[in-house]
Amino acid sequence: MLHACQNCWFNVLQYGALGLPVGYCTRHRKVLNAADFTTCGQHLRKDLPLSRARQVAEIHAARYPQDTIVRMYGEDEAVEEVSADEKDLDSLRQDPVAEAASDYG
Repeated sequence: MLHACQNCWFNVLQYGALGLPVGYCTRHRKVLNAADFTTCGQHLRKDLPLSRARQVAEIHAARYPQDTIVRMYGEDEAVEEVSADEKDLDSLRQDPVAEAASDYG
């Protein structure tokens, strides 16, 4: 399943040895500890043509809340999977791309 959201920055190799092991949601301004397993109703696919991305976004928005990051499977609020703690946000500054994404917000 492709879930590449335009609001999300994450290292596709985050579970490997390269790059940071976390992602970042520019919409909710939270660190994503499990970017592959979380979503929200503001999800807008960046891997589809705009007209199709808008159609998929409507379906996604009807299923998931707009203001909360939730687990993709089970739809419970993502607690351990996300963080807005200042020390976690500061850890993004280790990586120039993550720093730019967090500054973009």
